[in-house]
Amino acid sequence: MYSENLSSPICVCICRANEVECDSFIPSVGERYLSILLPALHLCDAVMTSLGVENQSCVAQVVHFLLCHVQTFGLVLGSGSPLLRPNYLKELVHVTGVVARSANQGEYR
Repeated sequence: MYSENLSSPICVCICRANEVECDSFIPSVGERYLSILLPALHLCDAVMTSLGVENQSCVAQVVHFLLCHVQTFGLVLGSGSPLLRPNYLKELVHVTGVVARSANQGEYR
């Protein structure tokens, strides 16, 4: 039933759990979260950069993405602190940038 190949990382974690740290094999929840969120924010920023904030369809799609995840972004913006780890400061920078760029600029001209 089990493979005899004990050199694979999964077998090492299962068979020798006391000897090997499994944390290095599976990223933490925070790292997995950031590995999904940051590319999505980069995509939103890139689309708004290439099409411009004058493109209302583009801005509407980005705002729709932000509103679909409003609880997550609310937590990110509400928990901002200079004492955060660099990964989470980077997340805060990108969330703030996307929110600021997607704001309706026409009212302020």
